[in-house]
Amino acid sequence: MMAQKNGRQRVANIGKLIEITRELARQGTTALDDAVRYLHDRAHDTSVREQEAQIVGQEDEVVRLLTVHQAKGLEFDIVIIPDLAAKAGRGSSDRTFFSDRWGLLVGAGYGLHRKPLPHSLILQAKEFEEDQQYEEEKRLLYVAVTRARKMLVLGEGFSKQTGPWLQWMEQLFTGIDPEAIEKARDGKPGSLKFKGFSVKVLPASLLNVPEQLAFNTDTILVGEPDIRLSRLPLRIPTIEITPSDLTSLDGCFRYFHWTRLLGNAEPGRESTGDTPQMRLGSIAHKLLETAILPAAGALRAAGLSDLGVVFDSTDWRDLLSASPEREMPFIMHIQVEGKDCWVRGRMDAVVPGEVPRVIDYKYAAWREGGEANYEIQMTAYALALMKALGTGRAIGELWYLKSPMKILRHEYTIAEAEQRLRDLMSRYFMAVEKEEWPAAERAYCDRVECGFRTRCWGED
Repeated sequence: MMAQKNGRQRVANIGKLIEITRELARQGTTALDDAVRYLHDRAHDTSVREQEAQIVGQEDEVVRLLTVHQAKGLEFDIVIIPDLAAKAGRGSSDRTFFSDRWGLLVGAGYGLHRKPLPHSLILQAKEFEEDQQYEEEKRLLYVAVTRARKMLVLGEGFSKQTGPWLQWMEQLFTGIDPEAIEKARDGKPGSLKFKGFSVKVLPASLLNVPEQLAFNTDTILVGEPDIRLSRLPLRIPTIEITPSDLTSLDGCFRYFHWTRLLGNAEPGRESTGDTPQMRLGSIAHKLLETAILPAAGALRAAGLSDLGVVFDSTDWRDLLSASPEREMPFIMHIQVEGKDCWVRGRMDAVVPGEVPRVIDYKYAAWREGGEANYEIQMTAYALALMKALGTGRAIGELWYLKSPMKILRHEYTIAEAEQRLRDLMSRYFMAVEKEEWPAAERAYCDRVECGFRTRCWGED
């Protein structure tokens, strides 16, 4: 690809696509079809103009034209803000206004020329919008001026309607010397002394001279020399997650981050996608889904002799007589701290009733305490079932299919199940926003024989 026309740009664009999908994973969108749907919708959204990936590094000697939003998180030796007088904000007529709270507001017209009649909601919405815009402008100005490492150049601009940035800067400078700006407008340069730095106030005419701006960090720095770039927290309005993801997250946040979000393979463990155990588990689920009893010889040939005991059990016969729904897909919504959480998955079997049952098959032998690994997964299944059927209780059943067959049952209430998931998702949102992924207790790592133990805890 590098040998093709614009090969370097093509490769960089692929890298940007990979980063977009990784960011989707950090926000909880881990399913391939969801990521493809997002990219398809974004590509066909006429309101979004996706830029090509940058092919120069931050240290390369080039001039970059960036919006303040695009410059977030970046730093440069020299930063020029050319037009402080520019006035941001969305405009609207007196007749219509789009409010985030009330939607589209339309004022009635009157008279021969149908002049707009003032509407109280429009006036109230505009006042609220101006307050919000004022706070946003302060945040943007802070971001803009803190992009500079060594030199910051502020241009007054030519707009007749002065924006808030210029007003704030004028207040700052005139507080030191009330005549400094007017003198510069009259062609007289000046200098303002602040604590720890100084600012040169120059007429624009002097900037037309080649190489007029000497690279001098002592006299043209705006801001304290040791200002640290504060990291803006990542805000995520919604996530999608599966019960399997919940199990991994509940076990260890760090493990979830490394394996599910970053895609790192667990050391010393095979990929779980196509192992013999996984293939046998898939076949076992298919047989249980069809509920057709195969011949004993067929089970032995498939390596699933343990299922013979399951098919001969009273529990299996009782399940068949209850006419269960099998392989039930679901999508469940939970509101957590104002954020939308969507849990989507599939239940192996559901038995409706006054207290409905949800069954999850495990083609494995039961071990003491092993059911704790699936507690949050079964909680999600039970909560989805209770929400769907409008019941206050549900029973979750774990069927361990390998001999000796064992069934573990637990009754859930809707209040405790929802609170359990809310607590976990709240901690997950905090981890994403703070980029802090704590490890589980060492006892848990040893119990599940995690392959990352050496990386987390060092050599024993």
